[in-house]
Amino acid sequence: MIEAVVFDIDGTLLDHEGAVIKGIKEIYEQYFRGSSKALKDFINLWAEEHDKYIQRYLDGKISFEEQRILRLKGVFERMGEEIDEETARRYFEFYLDAYQRGWKLYSDVEPCLKGLDGYRLGVLSNGDSDQQRKKLRETGLSEYFEEVVISGDLGISKPDKRIFEEMIELMGVEPPEILYIGDDYEADFLGAYDAGINPCLIDRELDGVEEVDQGLNIGTLCSLEKVLGWM
Repeated sequence: MIEAVVFDIDGTLLDHEGAVIKGIKEIYEQYFRGSSKALKDFINLWAEEHDKYIQRYLDGKISFEEQRILRLKGVFERMGEEIDEETARRYFEFYLDAYQRGWKLYSDVEPCLKGLDGYRLGVLSNGDSDQQRKKLRETGLSEYFEEVVISGDLGISKPDKRIFEEMIELMGVEPPEILYIGDDYEADFLGAYDAGINPCLIDRELDGVEEVDQGLNIGTLCSLEKVLGWM
């Protein structure tokens, strides 16, 4: 029987991609309006630089602040402009302001959480601790969760089994009594499965619920009440 339900943040509770696109568009309009590179190509370029440096951060090779600076320098270099560290920091603050103004919950989040009365709720997320906790506070979600585990606090990132074990210990229940929901197959679904936790992948393009060998795929968090009734 499931006793605890634990959630990822970005792409699961919060529309991270929508907020990122807002930030990228404002950077593009501010610094590259009239560029020969189309906005869609700039978005792809940004994503490539983000993925490169965020992975280095998650691997513990650079700090969270360093990945921000290196990302901006990489983006501007590929757009034909060399910028120094201080300029990159200032430009990132411009992006960050737009990104944070774009923080919004998916429409299924609050109905889902309100319907999980009686379950112990937690959050397990990769990322910088201050920023991830700020997302929970500013979107009004902090009150729902009794435990929050962020990779930035531990120096361990999903899908590393140890970060899931930290959540298991804090929740004080056995792994088979936890359902973990995230949007990333490798980091969330396989990470939870390898730790002995019931994994559930949220894919908002999916219609309904799919049972797979290791766990479940759902198209909306509103399916969780029904899913939990089966478990």
